[in-house]
Amino acid sequence: PTDQPSAFVLREGEQYGFDSQSPHTLDADEFRAEVARAERLLREGLVGEALSHFVNAEDLYRGDFLEEDLYEDWCAPQRVELQEMHLRVLEALASGWLDRGDAERAAEFCRQALTADPLREAIHRLYLRALYRAGRRAEALRVHQAFRRQLRHELGVQPTPETEKVYEAVLRQAL
Repeated sequence: PTDQPSAFVLREGEQYGFDSQSPHTLDADEFRAEVARAERLLREGLVGEALSHFVNAEDLYRGDFLEEDLYEDWCAPQRVELQEMHLRVLEALASGWLDRGDAERAAEFCRQALTADPLREAIHRLYLRALYRAGRRAEALRVHQAFRRQLRHELGVQPTPETEKVYEAVLRQAL
C-alpha cells in the first residue's frame, strides 16, 4: 500500500524528503568517521591502529559519490570532499605499508591514487620510493619520465625540486 508511513521518508502535502532522524546509516558518513578516527590516531602516533582504520575506510569507499548523477550540482561538493578524503586514505596506506617494508603493497596504493589524480606530486614521490624499494628501479625511472611529460603537456610546468630530488636519488640508487 502506497499510503503506509515510511521510517525513512517524510511527507508534507505533496513534498517528500529523507528523515535524517530515522534509524539508518550512510556509507559516506561511515567512511568520513573511519578517516577521522584514522587521522586522529595518526596524530597521536598510533600508526598501527591508524592503518587499521585507513584499511576500514578504504573498504567502505565504493567510488565517486552518486556517480550516476555526475552532472547534478547539489552533490558535487560532497563528491569532491570524499574524493579528496579517499586520496588521503590511499596516500596514508601507501606510506604506512612502505614504512613497514611492504613496498609492493605501497606501490599498489600509489597506483590507485595516481589513477584517480595523476598529477598529485606527493603521491608520485611516494610511488617512486615504493617502486625503487620493491626492486623496480627501471620502472620508477620510466614512471617519472612519463610524469614529467604529463606535467609539461597538461600544466606547462616541471616537477617540483622536491620531486626531482627523489628522482635523482632513484637514478643514483641512493634511496
